[in-house]
Amino acid sequence: MKSKQKLITEDHKQIDSPLTESQESTKLIHKITFMFLGASSLIGWNAVLTALDFFSNRYPKSKGYGDVSFLFPIPLFIANFFFGLLVPKLADIYSLTIRISGCLIGVAIFMIFLPILALLLPNNIGYYLCFLCTFFLGMFNSIAQNSSIALASSTNQQLLGVFWTFTGVSGFSMNVSRAFVFLIFGANSYNSSTYGTIIYFILAVVITIITIFLQINFIKSEYYQEIQIRDQNNLLNKNTDGSAVSDNNISIQNEEKPGILGYIAILMQGFQKAGLAPVFIWFIYIQTFMLFPGVSVFQKKFHQLPDGWQALILITIYNFGDVTGKYVGSFKIFGLIFMYLTVMGRFVFYLTFLLTVHQLGNAFLQHDAFACVNMYLFSFSNGFATSGLMRLAPEKAKVSKDRDLIAFICAFGLTFGIMTGQLLALTLDQQN
Repeated sequence: MKSKQKLITEDHKQIDSPLTESQESTKLIHKITFMFLGASSLIGWNAVLTALDFFSNRYPKSKGYGDVSFLFPIPLFIANFFFGLLVPKLADIYSLTIRISGCLIGVAIFMIFLPILALLLPNNIGYYLCFLCTFFLGMFNSIAQNSSIALASSTNQQLLGVFWTFTGVSGFSMNVSRAFVFLIFGANSYNSSTYGTIIYFILAVVITIITIFLQINFIKSEYYQEIQIRDQNNLLNKNTDGSAVSDNNISIQNEEKPGILGYIAILMQGFQKAGLAPVFIWFIYIQTFMLFPGVSVFQKKFHQLPDGWQALILITIYNFGDVTGKYVGSFKIFGLIFMYLTVMGRFVFYLTFLLTVHQLGNAFLQHDAFACVNMYLFSFSNGFATSGLMRLAPEKAKVSKDRDLIAFICAFGLTFGIMTGQLLALTLDQQN
């Protein structure tokens, strides 16, 4: 049986365009492609996060290097922030394959360099070179991640849902690897730190390389060519509509403005098209990174969970909740209002986490089982609202350029939320 895909034509009607038998047989490979694109979008960050104990051992605070667990992610976040703003401009200059696969090659290279530098140069030179590596890792990751989001948004709801679900799988896979390392080498040994880091980064590089080949193959597929035809037809339709012509004239006027002023005008137009979704995505990640992992994991006093495993167990629960939340959030039954209410409801976690950290309330709140359930609900709501808003916001656009711009703006809200949350987390750390 031949499956059908809707294509828009110049006369504003929809026609059925049959997919070929070869396309029918490659549907699974499309899903696999977006599984890996989702996982690779955060794999570099998760490898660094999982190996922070290794870098802390190589550059200990006692020798004047500072708190590596706090300092190392800063260059990565700075690069993510600024290059995330530049992605819409880069999209006009470089092809999708260069922005995704080309930058993933850069991610893989710096993921190889980073642990090698720490192993060979446990001194000031190695310390600052590692900071440089994390900056370039963040730069390439930001471009590849934002471009992958735009690509996923251009496909269909199913592939977009697969993409966002598997952004959480990268962290989950790292924690499963860490659990095996603990079982083999022990939870707090030198070998678990060193060999574990080698395993984490090898896994991350392998996932990245597989993603490169899958992405290049997808761009060549007939399915992607039909997406291009659909977007061209939608653009033709839009150009025949009076209000759309007005929008296009605004875009042209913005592009004709000199230098940075024109680019800022285009970004502001993107914010207008995206609506409130980027703002609520920003709220999500302020909430999440103010409380995770510092308050929710590292400031928590444990009573029942085994020594050395407490942080790993809670972080794994977080990753699992994030994955399941993103999967459920990809369902079309949930609308924007429901997502906005979910985000506002997440503010209750400030109360639950701070009560457990400061050992206030009854014994139920202090039990480790409550901490696990609380963490799952916290992470589930994070993934659910993120996936839902990232799915719903680009639906407003009818042409690929608008859709890509909305996706970039939403991704910027995510990155800016992470940075804001990390900085505001310092205020909660001082209270403890």
